Amino acid sequence: MIRYFGIAIVVFALACSGETTNTTNENANQQKDTIFVQDTTQSVEADTTYAQQWENFKKAVIDKNAEAVNEFMNTDVIDAESLIETLHADWIMEAFSRSTYNDLTDSEYNEIPAKEFGVYEEYVDEDGNAFESATMFYFEIKDGKIKLIGMLAAG
Repeated sequence: MIRYFGIAIVVFALACSGETTNTTNENANQQKDTIFVQDTTQSVEADTTYAQQWENFKKAVIDKNAEAVNEFMNTDVIDAESLIETLHADWIMEAFSRSTYNDLTDSEYNEIPAKEFGVYEEYVDEDGNAFESATMFYFEIKDGKIKLIGMLAAG
């Protein structure tokens, strides 16, 4: 009888330790899931904020509001009024006006991680000579804000 009682205690102890392990594993999984949800939520909120900022920047450029555009500038390469005129070139404005934040590509500018908005044009002159032109704008994403940090143009 004592022998059976001892076996019952061992079986009960093992069963309880399995439940503790399962409960601990479930708690750890729930914590991981919670952290993942928090990270995902923060990422979605940041993307929404940046998407809204991109739309605000576009509106300021389209409205030729240099004061508002200046709020998105962090560069000595180009001033707000020159940027507005550059973006208002027909071939650039067409792509710019229909762009979204998600269209910006990951890039870098002077070794700084950046989002890039680029436009490219190919054309042939009346003599049949082919030409290409490209203009790229680089935006730093820092402290919850989008700031233009550079621009390159070729062609």
